[in-house]
Amino acid sequence: MGVKRLSLLAFAFLVLGLFVPASVYAGDLQNQVQGLEQAAEQTQELIDQERLNYLGEEWAGLFLNNKFIQPFHVFFGKINWFFLVMFAKDYSFSLEMLLAFMFWLFTLFSLPGYFFFIGQPSLRSLAALVGTVLLAHLSIFNYLSVVAVKLMFYKPTWYWSLVTFVFIVIVLMFYLYLNRAFGRALKYQKLLNKRKEIENRVTVLEAYRAGLKRADTI
Repeated sequence: MGVKRLSLLAFAFLVLGLFVPASVYAGDLQNQVQGLEQAAEQTQELIDQERLNYLGEEWAGLFLNNKFIQPFHVFFGKINWFFLVMFAKDYSFSLEMLLAFMFWLFTLFSLPGYFFFIGQPSLRSLAALVGTVLLAHLSIFNYLSVVAVKLMFYKPTWYWSLVTFVFIVIVLMFYLYLNRAFGRALKYQKLLNKRKEIENRVTVLEAYRAGLKRADTI
């Protein structure tokens, strides 16, 4: 084996000896950095959650001291099963519960228009109630309420929370308006299709009568 080959072989071993440990160290370092980033994110999430819990407790405490509200709070706590059935959520005197109820209520007012094919208004209301409860058990309202609370307390200022709450109410009213308008549009389309169907039947019947008359004159 020549000197050149020995030199190249030694150089290759040297490169491998330097590169492999460096690669392993770089991989370990990257894993450590990723672990620190995940820990920081989890810590921030815990801080945000504790902050939301504290603000929620403070908000609830302002109202629970009221002698008028306190009896309702106690009563609702005793019928927690009702909240589990209707809202898929344990009762709590909190903004999250209030917002979940608002989403639930506006949906209940929106759905009857989609059941226009049911003749009796009472049955339409019952169908809307069943539909709203099913949506609640899909955790849609609970998820929206959590997002809304986080948005309200995104900034630690009372006016931000107030403006955000008013904005949420406006969005819910717009949501109700759109659903009712869409329900009316569906009902109108059904009536229009029925009218066209009747007109087509009349046209066919008139053509049949005209054919009978021509046959009689022959």
